[in-house]
Amino acid sequence: MKICSRCGLSFSLKDFHFHKGMKDGLYPQCKKCKSESAKIYYLNLNKVKKEQLLTRRHGHYEANKVQIKNYYYLREYGISIEDYNRRFKKQSGCCVICGIHQSELDVSLSVDHDHETGIVRGLLCRNCNTLLGHSHDDPQILENAITYLKQFQDGS
Repeated sequence: MKICSRCGLSFSLKDFHFHKGMKDGLYPQCKKCKSESAKIYYLNLNKVKKEQLLTRRHGHYEANKVQIKNYYYLREYGISIEDYNRRFKKQSGCCVICGIHQSELDVSLSVDHDHETGIVRGLLCRNCNTLLGHSHDDPQILENAITYLKQFQDGS
């Protein structure tokens, strides 16, 4: 029998992990207490590391914003940041569908593209881009939605 240094309860020796550095060859805390201690330690350690990592990433992103966006647009859509900016200027900084201006949004306009061909169609706000995505780019679904909404337009 051995007493756990954390909870003070007595347990059989099989309830303790082996530890070569200890006089009796066993960890001073029982397996349950050791597990709880480890969870607390790693949760706190991970919070600190996560904050450090996020701070480092944020600094890197801020210092390399243009290159990162350019790489993202090239990888995802096959266009450069210059292509994006040309489209943005052509659309006067507004969503092609609803006309909301970029300054009224909390995120950049999204690149809308055909998922089958990969062809970029335009820049949309998040809501309009999601609308097309949820309709699976099917005009019939969107027409049905319009018909449905028009039925209730007068408040009936």
